[in-house]
Amino acid sequence: MIGGKHIQRGTNRVLTYNAFHTETGPTISIFAIIQEGDRLLDQPEIDLIYQPSHGSPEDVVIARLVRYMNDTQFGEGKPPDTRLRPVDFGPWR
Repeated sequence: MIGGKHIQRGTNRVLTYNAFHTETGPTISIFAIIQEGDRLLDQPEIDLIYQPSHGSPEDVVIARLVRYMNDTQFGEGKPPDTRLRPVDFGPWR
């Protein structure tokens, strides 16, 4: 099992993922659970062709899940962190 946390690109949502994967020949099957806090967001099942040149199976699974989490909208998210910058004030604004 592979698990971790990921900050979703563009929303700053902290997503938690847990994934199991199996290898059958050149195919990797990924079965994952994606949560935000205690709320279940998705349970994707992903099949992909494994190429050893892309890294270990675990590296490939993590890379694919991160891409999936960044490219998928899971309902309304929190807006990105909008900290004030020095250029937000003064005549150059």
